Amino acid sequence: MRETCAVIILERKAKCLRREKNDPSIVSILDSRLEPKELFLSSIARPFKLLCSPIVFLMSANSAICYGYLFLLFTTFTIVFEEQYGFSGGIAGLTYLGVGVGLLVGVVILRLLSDKIVTHLSRGGEMKPEYRLPIMIFFSPLLPVGLFWYGWSAQAHTHWIVPIIGTAVLATGLFSIFVSCMTYLIDAFPRYGEYLRTRFPPNF
Repeated sequence: MRETCAVIILERKAKCLRREKNDPSIVSILDSRLEPKELFLSSIARPFKLLCSPIVFLMSANSAICYGYLFLLFTTFTIVFEEQYGFSGGIAGLTYLGVGVGLLVGVVILRLLSDKIVTHLSRGGEMKPEYRLPIMIFFSPLLPVGLFWYGWSAQAHTHWIVPIIGTAVLATGLFSIFVSCMTYLIDAFPRYGEYLRTRFPPNF
């Protein structure tokens, strides 16, 4: 596919011009002028600087815990459905469809509600990043409900569809948390970027 990143496109053009004109001073306007080691260290340091903001740290920790639940869930599918329900390896792989359905339901819910909630809350004319969070408040309880549903039904040896429905409920809650956190941080980033520039001048 054709390259679309402006940094790379301009660097390629500058490289061609340097070769044609034999002028090593020609550089891209987007060139950071940093050595690879400096660029690497700068890129690595930025996330740690962002974590100095309490709200960014809490949102990141929340997302990390949710990812932990998700991957813990994935590791138990084989044990639960092969050992307790007698599924073969190939059939056990289909049990992940519950998570997929739950994520699709989460997509539909957020598509229908997220912008409506933001529009309703900002009808006074002021748009705040915090308006992205109410949907997370309402749908976060699906996370413990789904975990309990999946664990209890598997332990009780109910019909195999029951724990799969529990994973779908869990995935819907997870998706609402992930998307709410990400959209909030994206909307709020200029505010935290300015806050961090005052704490870490001048190389943020």
